[in-house]
Amino acid sequence: MPEPRGRAATRRRRVMAPTSLLAVDVGNSETTVGRFVGRDLESFWRLTSGRHTADELRYILEALLKVPAAGWGSIICSVVPAQTTPWREALRTVTGRAPFEVTAETTKLPVR
Repeated sequence: MPEPRGRAATRRRRVMAPTSLLAVDVGNSETTVGRFVGRDLESFWRLTSGRHTADELRYILEALLKVPAAGWGSIICSVVPAQTTPWREALRTVTGRAPFEVTAETTKLPVR
């Protein structure tokens, strides 16, 4: 069957292109940030956890990524309540979208 041409082909390519996802796991000692393209982990960084503002975290993310992240998806899981909101705000600013937050209420896995 021949490949579709014109707008339909362009639209299909856009839909099928791998999307990027920023995943952030905020822990007491370390925070891990990963960039996924499709299902593949393209790169990741381990940062020392600490008290940061959303602006500081935005600058850190932009420096690590080295490319604009507008339109990317993001997900956050945090065991440090004081840092959850700054990370959430930084991810929203960098990607232009609210991150999905993994909590005991949003996951089907038992959290103890």
